[in-house]
Amino acid sequence: MELDNKLQDKNMGIIGDWEYRLCDNINRKIIKKYGEDSNATDFPEKERVVVLVWTATGIIENGGFEYLFSSLLPCDSHYRSTLESFRIIGSSKAVDALSKAFALFPNELPPDDDSTRMSLYKTHSQEELKSINITFYNALDEITHCLAQFIIKNDLHIAWNEIAVM
Repeated sequence: MELDNKLQDKNMGIIGDWEYRLCDNINRKIIKKYGEDSNATDFPEKERVVVLVWTATGIIENGGFEYLFSSLLPCDSHYRSTLESFRIIGSSKAVDALSKAFALFPNELPPDDDSTRMSLYKTHSQEELKSINITFYNALDEITHCLAQFIIKNDLHIAWNEIAVM
């Protein structure tokens, strides 16, 4: 019953730190098991969603899309699996921000080559880039909530022994 009340609170826009801790702890355990240098394809599908969402969120939160596009996510050079992971968890605000960021590139596809990707990215106005970053920053609570719900619905909190944080 207590979990139901917490979930109801989250639907009203009140994000508790238990959701953040749940997402962070699960992500850390997955990465520890498979290794920090693992490719996205090394993880089972549900764990891959957690790792891609949490990793991309951390990168963007620390330096905007410039940091994301200057980073290479192993086995996700076009960031399509990352975008799909945000869709899977149901974070429409994050999907909107990522879609806007992808629209900065020809065919809405960030190039594989990081120097080409960054050159194209930097051709856009600072105002436009800032606006896209703000769209993502405004999605942070939704991302955490949606990822926590994804973890719970898929019993990852049980599989990874993270029931105590809730």
